[in-house]
Amino acid sequence: MTSGVADTKAVRPGSPIISASAADLFRSVSGIASVFVFGTGVLVIVGWVFNVEILKILYFSPIQMKANAAVAFVLTGLSLWFIQTKRASSRTRLISRSCASVIALIGLLTLFEYLFNLDIGIDQALVVDIPNAAITSNAGRMAPFTAVDFVLIGIALFLIDVEVRWRLRSSQFIAIVMGLIALTSLMGYVYGIASIYTLSLYNAMALHTAIAFLMASIGILTARPDKGIMIFLVKDSIGSVMARRLLIATLLTPLLIDIILVSGQMAGLYGVNHTLAIDDILLMFILIGIVLHTSIYLNKIDDQRKQAEEETKSIARFPNDNPFPVIRIDRELNVTYINNASKLMLANLGFHYDGDSFTAGAKWRDLITGALDSRQVKSIEIPVDGRVFHFTVAPIQDMDYVNLYGYDITERKLAEKALAYEKNKLQNILNSMQDGIYIVNHEHKIEYANPLVIKEFGPYKDLKCFSYFHGLNSACPWCRNEEVFQEKKTVRWELTMPSTGKTYDIIDTPLTNQDGSISKLEIFRDITARKLMENDLRLFSQAIEETIDNVHIADMAGKIIYANKAAAKMTGYSFVESVGMDVVNLLKDRDFAKNVIIPAIYFKGAWEGEILCEKKDGTTYLGWLAATLFNNTDGKPIAMIGTLRDITEKKAIEEACRAAEQNMSALMNSITESVALMSRDGVFITVNDTFARRFNKDSSEIVGKSLKDILNPALFESRNRHFNEVISTGRPVSFEDTRNEINFSTNFYPVFNDNNKVSGVALYADDVTLRKKYENDLLSSIKEKEVLMREVHHRVKNNLQIVAGLVGLQLNYVENETYRAMFTETRDRIKSIALVHEKLYRSKGLAEVDLKKYVSELSNELFSSFGVDKDTIKLALDVEHAVIGVDVAVPCGLIINELFTNILKYAFPDKTSGVITISIAATDDGKYEMVIADNGVGFPEGVDFKNTKSLGLHIVNLLVKQIGGTIELDNTLGSKFIINFENHNK
Repeated sequence: MTSGVADTKAVRPGSPIISASAADLFRSVSGIASVFVFGTGVLVIVGWVFNVEILKILYFSPIQMKANAAVAFVLTGLSLWFIQTKRASSRTRLISRSCASVIALIGLLTLFEYLFNLDIGIDQALVVDIPNAAITSNAGRMAPFTAVDFVLIGIALFLIDVEVRWRLRSSQFIAIVMGLIALTSLMGYVYGIASIYTLSLYNAMALHTAIAFLMASIGILTARPDKGIMIFLVKDSIGSVMARRLLIATLLTPLLIDIILVSGQMAGLYGVNHTLAIDDILLMFILIGIVLHTSIYLNKIDDQRKQAEEETKSIARFPNDNPFPVIRIDRELNVTYINNASKLMLANLGFHYDGDSFTAGAKWRDLITGALDSRQVKSIEIPVDGRVFHFTVAPIQDMDYVNLYGYDITERKLAEKALAYEKNKLQNILNSMQDGIYIVNHEHKIEYANPLVIKEFGPYKDLKCFSYFHGLNSACPWCRNEEVFQEKKTVRWELTMPSTGKTYDIIDTPLTNQDGSISKLEIFRDITARKLMENDLRLFSQAIEETIDNVHIADMAGKIIYANKAAAKMTGYSFVESVGMDVVNLLKDRDFAKNVIIPAIYFKGAWEGEILCEKKDGTTYLGWLAATLFNNTDGKPIAMIGTLRDITEKKAIEEACRAAEQNMSALMNSITESVALMSRDGVFITVNDTFARRFNKDSSEIVGKSLKDILNPALFESRNRHFNEVISTGRPVSFEDTRNEINFSTNFYPVFNDNNKVSGVALYADDVTLRKKYENDLLSSIKEKEVLMREVHHRVKNNLQIVAGLVGLQLNYVENETYRAMFTETRDRIKSIALVHEKLYRSKGLAEVDLKKYVSELSNELFSSFGVDKDTIKLALDVEHAVIGVDVAVPCGLIINELFTNILKYAFPDKTSGVITISIAATDDGKYEMVIADNGVGFPEGVDFKNTKSLGLHIVNLLVKQIGGTIELDNTLGSKFIINFENHNK
């Protein structure tokens, strides 16, 4: 069984003991009041929206509650509801204070309208009031007293948790004032005195408005019953109990009696004199009853006090005069002995008296039996008349009974509760702190960690600090444990945690435990963001210090307080010389600085422009000054910051660039071609005079316009297509066109920016009419010469064929085989040359021959000339498509003719079968390799083909030298002539 003091709650020592039941009752009253006020406002709003008159007024009062007042009451109910302690949080407090601010604002705006006789539009912002409503000077406007009460409500709700001197709360005093105003208006209605609830000719406070205000006042007072002046009503003391009993009766009794009596009087049941008489009689009887009831209660408390005093005075030796109870009980639960202190509480301890003796109740049976059977002491705590007693059930040796020894532990219990309160308070403080807090003993085991540590690092049960925070297996080498545990010092240091990379500000302090051992309390705060800010600030400061611009900071009096390195280098004044110097001394024209620049910074916040500056040695330079005003966090100006750059060289460069630009413009305008530069959007950036003259305009009339603005639609479409092609592909586009019998050659070139992206298009157009005329004349001349050359080749070919034919006719008359062979070879040589001219005559070009076609036709002609059976001797051609000049084609044809003839005559005696191979291919070094081979009997051994009397081979060697080639013989398998040469026409 556990014990406790009834109807009290533990508080810190020295603080008044609060009656928990009284405090909870008052908080419930506050909640009911908030619901009542909220419901009243909602019902009146419904009445206004749906024009339900009974909801706007009470049935026995003609005065309406205005719509804006109803809205304010809804906000009052919400604010009071959200501020209740059982649901209070940072979010609900914000909502409550927001509602309170709006309530006070509504009241203040209404008072403003009354004071200055204005209508700012809030009276009928929600609904339109009926004209000439009862006791209403302005339609829809609440009464002045109503507005005052709303201002007081808003302030009271906003300050409900604010304490002033002596732990008093201004919100409670404001609520009392507000309640008195409402009660005064209510009494005006009760007694029918209109002047009480109206103010001259202004609007009157409605009856239900006064009631709602009274309930709101009660709700604010009871919202914090354990704070401020309300604590005197909830203390667990005689005065507070009497105040709770008398205050409500004193306030409500006269009001209720007056309401009943005045209602009867107004109904005509009796007159004014009867009302006063009945009022006095009822008040006397009720007050007498309250006084008698209070006297009885006080006498009872006084008797209890005297009895306690007597018990205290009668302290004597154990057992009879012992101030604490001593009782002896046997196994059958019979009481065999009680001392004087026990007699007063036996009934409360569950003992029964049968007229002769006492017996213990059933609840003692198990406890006494257990003690006797086990021969061990048992204990129990029991509340008795608001006190708490600890009873020890001690079995007597060799006896079958026990002694009950009671001790009053009320004070100890209260001390425990107070200690629990302090512990809980400390726990709440630790839990709410934004710093990480943990305690570790000398063995590194974590004894406590607050929620912030657990949230970041997880549960810590049975873990040691080095494994919990860092995942290590032994103590951290960087910890300051030796200073804390051995030297018992408090140390502060910083650590960047390897596992997270975060930086912490750490305070370690020793804690002495009850057993004398030392634990370490560590408080750490994440300062990573601060460190980053410090680094950023350091970098920022370093950047300012190292910047190439002159940076000065001056106070509001114009005295320099900072100068960077560049400032010292630029002005010649060292940092020490600069500090304290008047900033205008850095400028040549000091009057201009004082009268123009400084006032502009003061009043406009900034000044920027060129200014002539003066160095320490008196030399001047042109600078660009940008000065601004620097404000502190309150918006108050505290300094001027100026950056100054030496632009002397820049100005010189600008002048040079300007001159170069003028020269370039003059150069562009001096050329006869049209030149223009367009942006990516097709807008002209610059044009030369030649371009402008093409359109009969000045160049200034074209700059800023687009292609579409200066070209006709048909021409714009084609030019725009070329323009877009350049923009999209990044490649130039060229085209020619004729306009008005003038030929133009136009080029669009892409212009690239630093990112290699097309940023615009450059246009270059030239009048090529004369050039086109020359080209046409030249083409006509070339065509005439081509016709002439074709005719020459045709006639040469015909003449060669005539010669070959004459040689062939002569063969008919030659009977000697040697001579016939000579005439045949000559005829074939002539035909090979004629075949070249035939190819030139029929080719598109007049100086080049398709090598593959030429070799193919030439070999077929030789086969036919010798009457070779192609089924017996086969021809294998492998010739690349190549175009060669006539100076190479003729020698190659004669070489093939001679070697082919030699193969047909000697390689295959007795007409045996074989293969003749002709291949021509390009080599890696840019030359051609021609191979003429057979698989016949091969070239005779011991015969040098380069030094022979054979006319054919002699011709071959001469022709190879003529084309700058080389010839080799491979006699491994038949004969194989390998000739390498260059194509001189490539």
